[in-house]
Amino acid sequence: QQGNGVGTCSSNGQQQQQQLLQEPEQHAQQQQQQRVPAPPDRQQINQQQQLQQSQAAVAARGVGSEARSISSDPDYELPQGKLTETQVLLSHADKLHLDRYGFIVTAAEARARAARTRRTSAQAKQELRHVAKWRGMLGSSREEFMAYAAARPTKLKRRVRKGIPDEFRGLAWQYLSGGRELMQQHPGHYAHLLTSRSDPVDLEIMRDLNRTFPNHVFFHQRQGPGQQSLFHVLRAYSAHDRQVGYVQGMGFVTAILLMYMSEEEAFWTLTALLKGSSLHPPLEGMYQAGMPLLQQCLFQFHELLKQEQPKLGGHLEQEGVVPSMYCTHWFNTIFAYSLPFEQLLRVWDVFLLEGMKVVFRVGVALVLSAQEQLLGAPFERLVEGLNGRKFSLLARHPDALMKAALRIPVSRRLELLQLQYQQQVAAAQEAAAAARGSSGGGSTPEEARYPVVPVAMGPS
Repeated sequence: QQGNGVGTCSSNGQQQQQQLLQEPEQHAQQQQQQRVPAPPDRQQINQQQQLQQSQAAVAARGVGSEARSISSDPDYELPQGKLTETQVLLSHADKLHLDRYGFIVTAAEARARAARTRRTSAQAKQELRHVAKWRGMLGSSREEFMAYAAARPTKLKRRVRKGIPDEFRGLAWQYLSGGRELMQQHPGHYAHLLTSRSDPVDLEIMRDLNRTFPNHVFFHQRQGPGQQSLFHVLRAYSAHDRQVGYVQGMGFVTAILLMYMSEEEAFWTLTALLKGSSLHPPLEGMYQAGMPLLQQCLFQFHELLKQEQPKLGGHLEQEGVVPSMYCTHWFNTIFAYSLPFEQLLRVWDVFLLEGMKVVFRVGVALVLSAQEQLLGAPFERLVEGLNGRKFSLLARHPDALMKAALRIPVSRRLELLQLQYQQQVAAAQEAAAAARGSSGGGSTPEEARYPVVPVAMGPS
């Protein structure tokens, strides 16, 4: 796969996306003008033939029989008589649309997304000026951009918070993460990793491929180009860092990157995020055994929410609802599993510059936006509401979510809560070591670096 690091989707899916985007528009124009529809093109004929073949195969096999393997992919273990996600999509092709980011949606959802991002003519002109500013800021090389960032950090932060133009997003993410620098320092390393021996982790990765954005044009086809690219990057990283290997949440993070850059660029951006760079602390603790960084983030979020809204925090605590029940995927996928895509991109823009604190800010803002519905709700309704996508902020323009989130001060409080967490962990480790006695030994250097001892989440 080759890519230039910019654009709305990976270069592998651009031609397919453009073709699918044109079909619904042509279909709508034909209906509006009440003309006789034109003969179906070759792609439509192929889709109809594929659907007819799959339906014939289903009828021949019979319904309710035992599952059988139809490929080496373990997720192909489908009961006879069941259609794959791709076959289901093909059967409803005339009712589906492709949004600007390549997601396959219904006509109603396409209209709702367009309404959320509708701009006036004045706003459109302002966006064009924003694009021109970013073009000048990026310059002709990473060195030029980083020099600008060092000289004018406040202006860079302001522009990133307004949203990186989509055509520059892939390149800007590589610069901000440090991934482009790593790729330039290690030519040929990614290609070498792809030739490494097969590993048991391959099956784990393959099982999750079909669960990663199956409604996106680049990833919806089983063992298609998008899934192959995703498999390559995840497998290469598991070979590159065998201590971390592969963990399910990594797939969503990698898929987002592949929508905006090539395989190799996505690999090095993922590596920069997990291993750390001059701009970012490492996030590998999210995925290591025991997920120690995730444990710390859940502790911090729990206490931060209580500080920001004591009444709501107290009600959640009284009902026994803790962050691990609803926001684990907020942290280990950087909201990739949870937010509508237009909001997600804005969060990722800020995350690539300012780090994990934006995840705390957005999470608290979402919960506070639903506090009227959550206060007084019982346990079951609390868990259901916090795990859904029905937060009122998500029905509005992405600017509304970012403004609400960025108003919440968290930097100093997160530092104090991290210190509090580490003190509790150290005390728990000392108590455990004393209980084990001299024969038990103390914590290993790795445990000291990434403590995984459970800590209290506050008074119950």
